[in-house]
Amino acid sequence: MSIRADQIKLSKAWNKAVIKKLPVSYKKDGISYVDHTQVTQRLIALIPDVQFKLGCHIYDKYEDLEGRQRKILTGVEYTIEGTIDGHFRSVTEVGMCDKPFDVEGRMPANNGERAKECISDAVKRCGMRLGIGIELYDSSAWLSSYLESPDLIANKPKKEKPKPKPKPKDPVVEKAKVDLEKIIDQKDLDKAVKILEDGVNSNK
Repeated sequence: MSIRADQIKLSKAWNKAVIKKLPVSYKKDGISYVDHTQVTQRLIALIPDVQFKLGCHIYDKYEDLEGRQRKILTGVEYTIEGTIDGHFRSVTEVGMCDKPFDVEGRMPANNGERAKECISDAVKRCGMRLGIGIELYDSSAWLSSYLESPDLIANKPKKEKPKPKPKPKDPVVEKAKVDLEKIIDQKDLDKAVKILEDGVNSNK
């Protein structure tokens, strides 16, 4: 099994310093989250060819206090694409407004403000589909620990050690070898060369 270096980095759990809490009535400790800028930075840093693509807009109709029918933006379709560990990946998600009728405590909010909130939500959801911050969506998430398990690390391909460079030939020995070839039989040549090499090395 090959090491998925990019995926390991993408799926690494968030540092506690960047995790924030959103107070909600239905959960005592609130909801843990990170800003969309954190997800965007990780995507850009780890996926050099990352592409962010805004898709269709989702609108809903409602009746205002004066009885007029209005159409407001409540969601956007968003796609993030790029190469992870040599494989092209593409994920599409829908980002929503948490409170489409009340953005940042003001009502009515305009569609531009809603669009920004929807895109921010979509970026985080696409990031989650690529393994970023899954632990914030599921407290029992195991992807990061699995990718960094000893079994996978043990199968990491080892770098080959460079072959030792051959020792330079001694010119004295090489000249003597040539001279010896002229005066003795081939069967005695290796023995004579060994004796000569030992003698040269002992004099160094």
